[in-house]
Amino acid sequence: MTNVYPIVAASCAAALAFTPLTTAAEGWSTDMPSALEQAQSQDKDLLIDFTGSDWCGWCIKLNEEVFSQPAFKDQAPEHFVLVELDFPQDKPQSDELKAQNEEWAQKLGVQGFPTIALVDSAGVPYAMTGYQQGGAEAYMEHLDELRQRRIDRDEMMTAAEQAEGLDKAKHLDAALEAVGMELASAHYADTIEQIVELDPANEAGLNEKYASVLDAGRLNTEMEAVMTMLQSGQADQAVTRVDELVEEFAPPAETLMQMRLMQAQVRAMQGQADAALAFVDQAIEAAPDPEMAEQLKTIRSQIQAQMQVAEPQEAAPEAEGSTPAAP
Repeated sequence: MTNVYPIVAASCAAALAFTPLTTAAEGWSTDMPSALEQAQSQDKDLLIDFTGSDWCGWCIKLNEEVFSQPAFKDQAPEHFVLVELDFPQDKPQSDELKAQNEEWAQKLGVQGFPTIALVDSAGVPYAMTGYQQGGAEAYMEHLDELRQRRIDRDEMMTAAEQAEGLDKAKHLDAALEAVGMELASAHYADTIEQIVELDPANEAGLNEKYASVLDAGRLNTEMEAVMTMLQSGQADQAVTRVDELVEEFAPPAETLMQMRLMQAQVRAMQGQADAALAFVDQAIEAAPDPEMAEQLKTIRSQIQAQMQVAEPQEAAPEAEGSTPAAP
């Protein structure tokens, strides 16, 4: 199920000066600020490997089949500064390194491993990928195709700088299409706002196209705040806030379904089974397709079963004629 409100870090903060307790393979950096400086000075992009190096099977497979192979080691550094941001289970890491890696995972919306993020020298992502079959040479071809997205994006951005009005909006739209709407909605908010402002009457259809994207971005931000409430123990306030957001944004079906499921989970954890079931019912009603609805009905049955097990057993009636216990 797609996560529609990934937690996105507010900024990519000031440089962290530290010596990591773990080291990456030769040719790879673990220090994002230094890597960004290198990318800027050498006019390169960054390839960031979000990995669980000592536990993630696909991460290990990607390293063995691609990153450790001559074709990758020889070709990738021509265009990329290589960065490993590791999330190990047993390898020691400094607190600073852990904080840096988590910050960038949140900033880029990483939800699984391995995730390979391609970002420009300003730290703005233009492509996300992961494990691909075929070995190092095939992977380099894949990376070349993804890097072309950044080239196309930059060409359209340059054209937009030289245009005005609807022409400018159309070039900006083409730039965002080059990187894809999913990344654009999460990381190109300023560009989206420009497009909306440049097509106020929706003459090019761009105002309507991107207004919903802006709403989705604002909803994501509000849901981040809800998650913060939950983490700080404000469960009731979080549930109430979700109701307010549903009213304010009228989210699409799958988003609404997930929001209701979150409320159900909170109430279930509080032991409020009836309230949890009510929210699951609302999620079922919002489900965008019958398959999801059936899955939700299974969840409902599980909550119901747990509720029945948790109910205290009624005291057995005393046998007729028995003597009451002494007070």
